[in-house]
Amino acid sequence: MFFFLVVLWIDCFSQVKSNRYEKCKRLIFELDPEGADSCISHIEKEEEKVYLGLYRSFVSNMVLNTEDYASYTSKFNKGVKRLLNQKERAYKSLLFLSELHLQKGIVDYQHDNTLKAVRNFSTAYSYWKECNSKSYDLPEYDKLAGIFNLLIGNLPQPYSQWVSWFGFNGDTQTGFEYLENYLRRQHPNTGDQYEALLYLSFSYLKFGQDEKVIKSFVEKYASTKIPDFLQSILLRCANKIRDPFLCASFFEKRSDFPPLVYLKGKYAVQKGYDGAPKILNRYLNMIHNEEFRADAYRYLSWHYLLNGQPIKYENYRDSIRVLTEFPTSEDRQARYEAKLDGKQDTLLLKARMLFDIGAYKEAQKALIGYSQNNGSVKKYPEFHYRLGRSFYAMGDTLNALNCFSETIALPDKDKRYFRPYAALYAAEIYLSRNDTLKGAEMIQKAKALNEGEYQYTIGQKIKKLDRF
Repeated sequence: MFFFLVVLWIDCFSQVKSNRYEKCKRLIFELDPEGADSCISHIEKEEEKVYLGLYRSFVSNMVLNTEDYASYTSKFNKGVKRLLNQKERAYKSLLFLSELHLQKGIVDYQHDNTLKAVRNFSTAYSYWKECNSKSYDLPEYDKLAGIFNLLIGNLPQPYSQWVSWFGFNGDTQTGFEYLENYLRRQHPNTGDQYEALLYLSFSYLKFGQDEKVIKSFVEKYASTKIPDFLQSILLRCANKIRDPFLCASFFEKRSDFPPLVYLKGKYAVQKGYDGAPKILNRYLNMIHNEEFRADAYRYLSWHYLLNGQPIKYENYRDSIRVLTEFPTSEDRQARYEAKLDGKQDTLLLKARMLFDIGAYKEAQKALIGYSQNNGSVKKYPEFHYRLGRSFYAMGDTLNALNCFSETIALPDKDKRYFRPYAALYAAEIYLSRNDTLKGAEMIQKAKALNEGEYQYTIGQKIKKLDRF
């Protein structure tokens, strides 16, 4: 739920901001609740004090897990009543109300109160529409416009159809442009910049398709002095484009921020470091919730499988199976894979690890060598898929297409992601060659095969390619 946490953190206020207001906001993003509370207590304007106080409670509930749902809801209800009393004084209060209802909506959604979440999202949008004509020149308009475009533009069906009936429309590219402009308007090392970085980094993480744009963004900010919270998001963006070394400086210092420790542990497994279990177990001992717990177990199981310890591999798979909460997409994928029958193929797993850190040539070499020594591996869709990905990443589209065709042709009783993704990448190649007929054929194939894991993500990629 990190994406929703950030996407819905919208902070709209007047053109002139006090140093104290800015300090409070920065403390919230540095995850210093005590410092933030002390700072907020000295804020003079009623609407700003209410807004910052609820902002702090939202972060405590969603990130720090130190405030429960009932407590947050009680504070929200009281705070909104106070803001409504300020409504006629300035449209700023409307913007505050818009953001706070967005925050409440995502907390409701996280706690399975879907109906309440929908109501709060609708209220947030209504407040924003009521005041946005008066705020075009403010940086905060760019932020709100970016968030609503990305949020509405990426709703899955049938929700996107439903909201369109009420006049809610959004476009992903427009959303990125607004958020990029919002970031450009911020001063370095301020709460506003931290927030803008969070909006954009989470948006790239969840919706970004242009790897060159993401790489440029990560390179620019990975070398700057930013809180560990932001570092963890940038590292996840780097992982998305299979280039974690972009954030090499983050690995050089010890951190006590759990998500960053978790990401360091994953990287250690991918690199084959002996100390990987120590890092991941440190993470597991730090956390007080279930976020990334299942995925940490998954990477621990892989470490032991790759190091010839099948009993520990199975033990960690069992640890995943007994969990009852899977809050992140990574955790849900770990659950899915833990339910699959049989032991994972060690060489295919090693190739997967190499590919995920951008070592395409090494992954390709391992796969080709494996097939020469073990011809039976060619009956697995995963083998052809991973070999095709390595060819594609290195620019060899001819061999990539051959591998993707083999992947699609083979049966996959487990409904794994290999075949629909192979069809997607084949469609990309054909469209890049202006072969729209074959491209359309592969898009339809991807749609037909998209009935297993990563269904929503694959569906979004299909939707984008379909426009061509």
